[in-house]
Amino acid sequence: MDENNGQGVLDLEFSEWIKKIKSGSLNVAVIGLGRIGLPTAVTIAQAGLPTVGADINSDIVKSVNSGRLAVNDEPGLKDVLHKVVVESKKLTASTEIDTAVRDADVVVVCLPTPLDYDSENTDYKFLLDGCAEIAKCMRRQSLIVIESTVGPNIVEDKVIPVLERHSGMAAGRDFGVAACPERANPSTIMTDFGNIPRIVGSINQKCTDFAVCLYEFVFNTSVIPVSDCKTANAVKVVENVFRDVNVAFINEMAIFCDRMGIDVNELIKGCNTKYNFIPHFPGPGVGGPCLPVNPYQLLDAPEAEDILQIVRAAREVNTQMPSYVIGILTDSLKEIDKNHADVTVGILGISYKPNVADVQLTPIREIVKRLQDMNVKGIKIFDPFFINTEFSGVKTEESLELLARDCDVLILGTDHDEFLKLDYKMIRGLMRQQGIIIDTRGRLSYSDIRDAGLIFHGIGRQG
Repeated sequence: MDENNGQGVLDLEFSEWIKKIKSGSLNVAVIGLGRIGLPTAVTIAQAGLPTVGADINSDIVKSVNSGRLAVNDEPGLKDVLHKVVVESKKLTASTEIDTAVRDADVVVVCLPTPLDYDSENTDYKFLLDGCAEIAKCMRRQSLIVIESTVGPNIVEDKVIPVLERHSGMAAGRDFGVAACPERANPSTIMTDFGNIPRIVGSINQKCTDFAVCLYEFVFNTSVIPVSDCKTANAVKVVENVFRDVNVAFINEMAIFCDRMGIDVNELIKGCNTKYNFIPHFPGPGVGGPCLPVNPYQLLDAPEAEDILQIVRAAREVNTQMPSYVIGILTDSLKEIDKNHADVTVGILGISYKPNVADVQLTPIREIVKRLQDMNVKGIKIFDPFFINTEFSGVKTEESLELLARDCDVLILGTDHDEFLKLDYKMIRGLMRQQGIIIDTRGRLSYSDIRDAGLIFHGIGRQG
């Protein structure tokens, strides 16, 4: 705990706060330099504010301090990182929270909140342990901003008590707390920062005013104040649960289309001609750090015990989609009169979404597991973001050609751009007789696939 009883930033008048920001004398710490934390840190530094980032991963810290990215799958991030580390020297990184926090006026927390699938509860250990360390060295009258995605009640019920217990200070009197959950989309984070409004809720009006001002200055986007932290966090969780529910709806419609002999893409296109329809698309399930997790952050709350049945049903539908993909595979093998024990299956893409190097909670992992449980003859994987690595016990291939060679079935798992312009005649020449392509994302042309002499199947798209 900081023993300095001098003036902190929350002692300032609002006009003085603005002056401190615009003069570049506001010191900021960003805790967690992952998918959101690093872009947040570089954007704050780009705005001219001295920024120190902290992460327990020493490789990430070394990468940041060198001004280079270990994985470059976030457009725009590489160039800004180089500018703020090498040129302006506004950003440094450390493996020690104390180094980042001790001189910080504002601490932005971007720690992960993963799902414990066994209990179907969110694991807040990383967040709460990090906040305990922050509390031990944070300055009096500093502002703590929680960007981590959490349930509506978590800041009030868990985060603030941890900060108070480990600092010996009182929230609202000795330090401030605000919630500004991140709303950016992997692969477009740097543009989303300037295009998507931010939501801020705090423990009092002064914290809200200060946080709104800071985020407007740094991200150059509109910032919407709400009543409190729990409302801000509810906005983030509910907007993603909305998507999970709608994906589940269209997944069920796709299954219905399979039974009816309707192309689900044609159905969606037709529906989208009316103003009140929002298109969502079927797939093998949902993945990533948000969509499979956020519903449980609502369901965790005691207030949800006997309600939110639609949310529960949506989770069940999306969780079962890998099984449906395996069902398509099993049915398609009958067309070539083969048993699953005699076929080699190739997987095109393992990322949870296109054009990112991220396999967090990807539904493709469950598809691979089920193929392994079926004891298929062979499983091959190719993903341009994961070359010569291991995924669920399978070593990935170096190229599309090596993947397709001697496969009986190819399953499009992730619709990376590279897979949307395939040479199907080349693939046909590499696969075994009567090769099958299963499109789980609805992005491939079944006419082109069939013209090349391959068998096509998809979710809701039999052609």
